[in-house]
Amino acid sequence: MKKIINQLTILYYAFYALAVVLATIAYLIVEQDTAFVKPSTAETVIISVYILFLICSIPLALKLFNMKVKKLSEIESLEKKYEKYRMYSFWRLIVIGINMLIGIGFFYFLRSESMLFCAGIAAIALVFCKPSERKMEMELELNVEEE
Repeated sequence: MKKIINQLTILYYAFYALAVVLATIAYLIVEQDTAFVKPSTAETVIISVYILFLICSIPLALKLFNMKVKKLSEIESLEKKYEKYRMYSFWRLIVIGINMLIGIGFFYFLRSESMLFCAGIAAIALVFCKPSERKMEMELELNVEEE
């Protein structure tokens, strides 16, 4: 179990590190006065599509994770439970982390403050997905005696 938590924790913190690196690089590349994309209907479409993607993908990822983890209680093998849990957690972190990185990138390249708020929403959602042994035990409904 500790190995799985360590792998997920590395991925969890990697997304925050990538966010800092992306923000730094974008800040240095993009000029302060101009947007990368000129204000137009294309910018509005990009922003709208991203916001729609964010609004749909984060709750969907969280809901699918909860549904799949609840089904894991039917599995007898502890190793299979752990492996499936690792895979589900991995994909949940990927979906939410990618949303955060896209929001940061769009903030710098489109100069739209709403993208910063969207990246913040994804970052907050990522906080609630922080892996821990206690959380894993609760989600898998494990007793301490089973290990």
